[in-house]
Amino acid sequence: MGQSKFSKGILFGALAGAAISLLDRQTREVMKTRARSAQERARYYSENREILKHDIEMKINHYKSLYEKLSQDAQYLSSQVNEVKQIAPQVQTLFSETKDTFSSSKEEYKEMISEASNEAIQEQEASHDPHMQQQTPEYAEKYGENEKKNG
Repeated sequence: MGQSKFSKGILFGALAGAAISLLDRQTREVMKTRARSAQERARYYSENREILKHDIEMKINHYKSLYEKLSQDAQYLSSQVNEVKQIAPQVQTLFSETKDTFSSSKEEYKEMISEASNEAIQEQEASHDPHMQQQTPEYAEKYGENEKKNG
């Protein structure tokens, strides 16, 4: 019984809203045009039932094909989401392993860079200071003989 009053209330509210909106002249003109158009279509289709049947079948086929395409797209997206879900843990593991590898070898890289820098500095100093150069046979010949002559 409560629902009955509710339905009646909605119906009376809609009718009151429609009546109030028809107080506007422009709204009345639009509604007259729409009513005439609907009446003409109803008359046309009542006289041409085969055309009505054909038009309805065309609409049904259109919506069926649209539904099938949407269904296929939804299945494709679902499969892609599942594939990403399967790949995600693998990528996360790979990323974690790569991070761990770089973190653990960070000190090794620092040492290698430090050693390379020290060697480069020593080579640079040695190339400018003849006393710091390594004893190569050419060096020994050149400077060793000078030391013998001076000594």
